[in-house]
Amino acid sequence: MAFVSGGVLEVVGVRGGTRSVSRASGRFSGKHGLKRAVVVRASLEMETVAPTDEPTAFIAVTDTATKQLTMLRDSNGKDCLRVGVRQGGCSGLSYYMEFDTSDNIEKFDEVTEVSGMKIVCDVKSLMYMFGMTLDFSTDLVGGGFKFFNPKATSTCGCGQSFGV
Repeated sequence: MAFVSGGVLEVVGVRGGTRSVSRASGRFSGKHGLKRAVVVRASLEMETVAPTDEPTAFIAVTDTATKQLTMLRDSNGKDCLRVGVRQGGCSGLSYYMEFDTSDNIEKFDEVTEVSGMKIVCDVKSLMYMFGMTLDFSTDLVGGGFKFFNPKATSTCGCGQSFGV
């Protein structure tokens, strides 16, 4: 990733638990100031980044949703929940979730475990799902599973479709 600040170009990369930072200062020309750089001074710094013990889950699930999902999972005999995004719905994209078996997990699927519930997401949906929260509401009107997505720029009234 590259950043330009005060005439200094900074390139940051992470590989194998080591973060490298390269800085070059000089003149930048072109329409946006980024087309060419004349390097006057360059340095390379290496900083070790400690890996985290636990991977970040792509989805957070509330306690209420976990209880409901566990009950549903136990009643149908399948061992994981598959979530994802499909084209369609009022706002362009819609969420889906269905119970599945571990046998159907594909090579590039993202798998996380939340409160003992194995949750699977296909690689294409992951960019839309990362950082979202799944909740369950027992309200008489509008109750059911609710997706809260920080990346959504628009949602429809039902809460099942969104746009980015």
